[in-house]
Parts: sequence; structure tokens; C-alpha cells
Amino acid sequence: MGCRFELILDSADSPHDRFSIEAVADELVELIQDWHDRLSIFSPASIASRINTAPAGVPVRVDRDLFELLRLCELICEETDGAFNISAGTLMHLHGFRGTQDQGVLSSDIDLRHAFTLDNDTLSITRNNDLVSLDFGAIAKGFVLDLIAEELRSYEIRHAFVHGGSSSVLGFGLQDETNPWRVRVSDQPCLNVRLRSTSLGVSEHSGRLNAQHDGHIMDPSTLQPARNSIVRVACTHPSAAIADAYSTALSVRPELIDRLHEHGCSIAMFTSSSEPDSAYLRDRLGVFTNPISN
Repeated sequence: MGCRFELILDSADSPHDRFSIEAVADELVELIQDWHDRLSIFSPASIASRINTAPAGVPVRVDRDLFELLRLCELICEETDGAFNISAGTLMHLHGFRGTQDQGVLSSDIDLRHAFTLDNDTLSITRNNDLVSLDFGAIAKGFVLDLIAEELRSYEIRHAFVHGGSSSVLGFGLQDETNPWRVRVSDQPCLNVRLRSTSLGVSEHSGRLNAQHDGHIMDPSTLQPARNSIVRVACTHPSAAIADAYSTALSVRPELIDRLHEHGCSIAMFTSSSEPDSAYLRDRLGVFTNPISN
């Protein structure tokens, strides 16, 4: 995941004293590190790297937790018509976000919508093309936050705040006796998010740029970096993994807003004023919908 995580655990309304709360925090840090070690594509020993280097057609067995993540990714890919797709890691290589550019992908007949096959019986994944490279970066932090939420419930911790890289956020319970956790996602315009046992995912085109100054969010349908007037998307959802994935999908295809809002996602979309359709998008989509609010 390659980012800084921060945790605030409040012992109020819980059966824990300060020392046991610190022990829980240590356990959560170990959970974060464990999933980083599993999902990092930069570590040759990770399961993600093992999947990416296994020959096409050869199944790779994974543990049940990772298999559930893969199934969730497959489901969201279908829900978003491919706008969210972990196989977009293939395009990160193509456009120079993984070091040297690999133009060979452009001339291939690679099908990113059907880049891998999951086997429920054997808990395995099989890449369908040697060029396919999976990248969990658009959902990994949110997935880990969902696991942390499960741990907090099991320990009867009712109030906590956790973020990964400031773009994946879990607000658990309340910040104080009456107020939910509050996060600012924009200064201009001023926009704050109130999180009460819900999560926030933020995607931004300019988060990383390559040598050509393209943003790092890929459009699997065009095999190119996503190009539209959206510069930032913020989504809230009970699941942090889904909030992360939906914010990425909307950065690729903003017209999905009505569909994803119906799936329980509240959305704020920020446009570039220099783009000719920015005013249209602001009028049609709005800046935010509840529970995202000033």
C-alpha cells in the first residue's frame, strides 16, 4: 500500500483501559503490515507478485480473505462497466508509472474485462494473458480499513478514526460526545465530510503523474489515462473498500454517478474550471450529496 496509516482509538464506552487499547492498536498495525506484504506489487515475495508472474493459464491458490477481495473486485468491475478494474495495473506499466514504458501492450489483443478467472472450489486465480498485471492500489487501503472495522467491533471499541494516506478514511462512532468525525476534502470550495461509522474514499487524477504529465488513473476501455474534467472525487459508503473503488470508477466515468448513488454511495465531484464542460458537470451532478456536507 506504500502509505502512512494513522489510528485514533477511544476507550470511551468500551471495556478497555489505556493499556489494552494500546495492545489493540499494535494488533491493527500488524494487520496493516501483513496486508501490505501480501498486496505490494513492488515486493517479489508478495502474493500479488506471485499472481502477476505466474504463467498465463496456471492457477495460483490464495487464502480465503484474498479470494474474497478478488471476488469483490470482480463484482465492482461489473457494476461499473469496467471503470474500476484491478487489471488496469497492466496500463500502469504501459504509461510509465512502473518505470520503463511497455508499448507492446497497445498492439496486443488483451481483454482487460476478462483478464483473469476465479475458481471458487480451489480458491485460485488464473491470469488469461501473460501481459496482465493486477494492481490493488485503488481498493487495498479501503479493504484493510474494512478489516480494521471488523476488529474494532470484535473488541467492542465504539469510537475510532483511521486513515491510510489521507485518501481512505474510516470514522467509527463519534469524535466526541455528540459530533461525528469531520474530515475536510476541499478548501475551494470548502467541503467537509462527517463520518459516523462510515468511510470516505478520495481519488485525484494528479495524485501521481508520469513523464508526460498524465494522471495515474487509467481508463481500461481506452487503454489510456482517464481524461475528463473531473479532478477529484470523494465518496462515502459503509464499506471503505467500496468507497475507494467507486471514487476511482467515477474518476474514469463520471456519468456513473446516478447508478452508484443508488448503491448507497454519497458523492462529491470536483471539476476543472478550464475544461469546457465543467459548468455542465457542476449543474448536472452537483458538488455533493448528503451525508457529505459543509
